Amino acid sequence: MDHEEAKSSYAAERYILNELPEDESERFEEHYFNCLECAESVRHLAQISEALRDNPIAPQRQRQLGWKENLKDWWGRPMVGAVAGLALIWFIALSAYQARELRQQFRPQAVTGFLLLPEARGEFRTISREEAGAVLVLETDLPGAVGELKWEVRSEGAGTSVAEGDAQAPKAGSNLKVVLPMSNLSAGQYVMEIRPAAGGQSWLFRFKVV
Repeated sequence: MDHEEAKSSYAAERYILNELPEDESERFEEHYFNCLECAESVRHLAQISEALRDNPIAPQRQRQLGWKENLKDWWGRPMVGAVAGLALIWFIALSAYQARELRQQFRPQAVTGFLLLPEARGEFRTISREEAGAVLVLETDLPGAVGELKWEVRSEGAGTSVAEGDAQAPKAGSNLKVVLPMSNLSAGQYVMEIRPAAGGQSWLFRFKVV
């Protein structure tokens, strides 16, 4: 399981709630043991879950209740309250994390561009997350490229698409620049393919994130 799959399937939340099938749970464990972000999510959610489970059970009412009071009483039961509370806390934490990531990505900052050489040159660029910062700027030289281009970044092992888009071919003597949030890229090997929108020869560039 890669980082993108773990995020999109809410693996950390389902793992804490014991809702993952055994095989998927094992795949997620193999991933988060090597992923600081997912490991932190599991630790944080586990603390919240434990705190909610430690709440004392409220005594049940003995008198006959109306339907409104029954509904309120059912919603206030420990299990329902714990699940609802966990979901609310998770949503607040997720919103805060996303807001922080957006502020980090859009604040004024100086970034370093990483020049990738074509696969035919036998080059394999290694990029550290610390060196790249919040965003990764990939630069490529595309001699002879004209018109509209399509680009895609894929995880080399799983072949999963990380990002894709359209771009105009750069002017002669200029490089094409592709900007990616580092939060989209976990440690691993990637390939970026750039091809003419109308079809034809494509360019392949490989790089590794550590």
